[in-house]
Formats: sequence, structure tokens, C-alpha cells
Amino acid sequence: MKVPASGGNGIGKDATFCSWKSENDPSFGNYSMSVDSEASPQIVIMEGKKRRWRSGYWDGRVFT
Repeated sequence: MKVPASGGNGIGKDATFCSWKSENDPSFGNYSMSVDSEASPQIVIMEGKKRRWRSGYWDGRVFT
């Protein structure tokens, strides 16, 4: 799947993927994944408001 990401214009900022509460309950769970495009784009996984993981920066081809 392609996720839009670009620096500065907000594209990709709203593309957030949220976990389900459980296998049988599709309401929002504790985790989310999005592209942080404030500087150089990177993938960020959050647990609530706490950042749990981030990728390296996007070099135009792959996340480093």
C-alpha cells in the first residue's frame, strides 16, 4: 500500500492507521501508525500520545 508523504504541505499528515481494540472489536485500539512529515518524512508508531517507534528518514526511495 502506498501512503502519501511529503514535507510541508500536509499530505500524509492525516493518513493515520489505528489498531483495533481486539480481533472482534474494531473500535480504536491503543496504537496508531502515521507518516510524520514535519521535517524529513519518517514512519512513527504511537501508543496513545507516546511515541514507541520511528523509522529512519525517507531518502526518496526507502526509509533508512
